[in-house]
Amino acid sequence: MLKEVGSDSEEGKVYVFAVAYENEGFRAAILPQNEESNKLKEKIEENYDYFGGIEEVILQVENNGDYGDQFVVYGTLEELNEPPQRKEEITFAYGEINRSKRDSSASGTWELKQSGSNYKPYIKILENLNQVDIIREFTPGNGGFTGVTDDRFYFIFHAVVTEGE
Repeated sequence: MLKEVGSDSEEGKVYVFAVAYENEGFRAAILPQNEESNKLKEKIEENYDYFGGIEEVILQVENNGDYGDQFVVYGTLEELNEPPQRKEEITFAYGEINRSKRDSSASGTWELKQSGSNYKPYIKILENLNQVDIIREFTPGNGGFTGVTDDRFYFIFHAVVTEGE
């Protein structure tokens, strides 16, 4: 059974910095919500360089070694749909997670749902850490932002983490 991580504190709150390119796939850096990640998010917002800024965050996490509270996941981009014209919710883009920085055989799924002009990212990851299978789900918390072009998109969102074995 999945349970919210640290529901009485900031422990179960993270930022997900993600990019996806039609020909290159999906990558996301997942960082705990704290002063450092808040500054990274603010820097990206101030510079208006969302793709470049997010790529920089992902590279920084990739190069920092393995930490339990920040990691990168990699996957495919299976579909990039046309935005809906009505208020109906559609799955705008989705893909498979096929590895993480901490577990080269990690698996899972990700999807970006859209309703009107609102986007809601969801990520589910299964990793084997220290001989234990851990499932983590990241669902929208209170806010974030997304940018979409013809062949790529980015999102930064505040997420709530649930996990179980």
